[in-house]
Amino acid sequence: MKISRFGICQICGYRRRLLVDHSHVSGLVRGLICYHCNPRLVNIERGAHAHFRYLFRPLDAFRNSWFPMHRIFFEPRGARPPLVLSLDDIEIVAIPCFLFHKYLETGGPLAPLNLQYREHLEIDV
Repeated sequence: MKISRFGICQICGYRRRLLVDHSHVSGLVRGLICYHCNPRLVNIERGAHAHFRYLFRPLDAFRNSWFPMHRIFFEPRGARPPLVLSLDDIEIVAIPCFLFHKYLETGGPLAPLNLQYREHLEIDV
């Protein structure tokens, strides 16, 4: 579920479009996180995750847009060149795993509100 506006992700701290994060076991809302951090939580809950999440952004971009690191950005696409030609053209950050574990251990900042997740749930940010 998407929130209609941008905000600060409660895990990575970057300004992005936010999602309502909830526990699939209890149905309780945990917080508002970005679409890059949301799938990472699923992997951590399943026990299959890496210790860092790497994000990158082009240095010549006029927006503050971060993208997850995937090899498809660095491979040629048919007759077209790769989207990223050189590591000198991008900035890379590593978001450590402990931020995600800390978020899950505390239950998330919205957990004390005991909001039950439902379709099209809207939360003011």
